[in-house]
Amino acid sequence: MKKAELYAELRELTAKLSEVEAVIVEGARDAKALRELGFAGDILLCSARLSRGALIDSVASCYQRVAILTDFDQKGRKLCRELMAGLERRGVKIEKRYRRLFRKVLVKRGMRAVEAISSLGRLID
Repeated sequence: MKKAELYAELRELTAKLSEVEAVIVEGARDAKALRELGFAGDILLCSARLSRGALIDSVASCYQRVAILTDFDQKGRKLCRELMAGLERRGVKIEKRYRRLFRKVLVKRGMRAVEAISSLGRLID
C-alpha cells in the first residue's frame, strides 16, 4: 500500500472516531497526529499532570464513551489495560474496536506509535 493510500485509510478511520466523546492518547505528539488526520473531538492526554486515578476520575465524570489510542508497544498496552479496567469499573464504555483498527493498520506497516502518523503525513505532502 502506498503512503498516500495508508494516510487516506487512517483519515477515514479517524472520521469514524466522531462517534466517541473523547479519545485518550499518551502524549501531545499523539494528539497532534490525530488532529492532523482531522479529528476535532476531545483528546485527553495520559502524560498530563494527573495521576492515573485522577485521570480515570476526570474521564468518568465527563464522558460515557471513549476510545483509547495509546501506543502499540508494551508500555502502551499496559497503560491501555489500566485505563480500561478503571474506566469500565466507573461505567465508561470503551470503544475497543478503534484501538484494534488503528493497530491493524499501523502495526502491519511497522508503526507502533500513534505519533508516527505525523511523519507519514509529511512524507506525502
